[in-house]
Amino acid sequence: MGMYIAAKRAKRLPQEEGLKFCYDMLNKVSRSFAIVIQQLPERLRDAICVFYLVLRALDTVEDDMALDDDVKIPLLRCFHEKSRDRSVFSFASPEQWGYSSEGHTCV
Repeated sequence: MGMYIAAKRAKRLPQEEGLKFCYDMLNKVSRSFAIVIQQLPERLRDAICVFYLVLRALDTVEDDMALDDDVKIPLLRCFHEKSRDRSVFSFASPEQWGYSSEGHTCV
């Protein structure tokens, strides 16, 4: 019964827009971690949520077998430049990330 209540509580989103987005994404990408993270003490909860999402995004790029290393490595190197863009979590291609294969740079 405790997990049911925790799972239900995890679906409630904060009022602040930035945190609302983060917790919504957390619930979409990892229900089990969402439950655990939202049970953390308040002073840790938001930082751990954001940190988890950043690492999850980097891991998604790193694990993508469809991307050649010539594309993947520059994307990982410029990730910090794009990390504040909310759409970074829904990109379908390196070009949408602002990646230029000519010169291997972020644009």
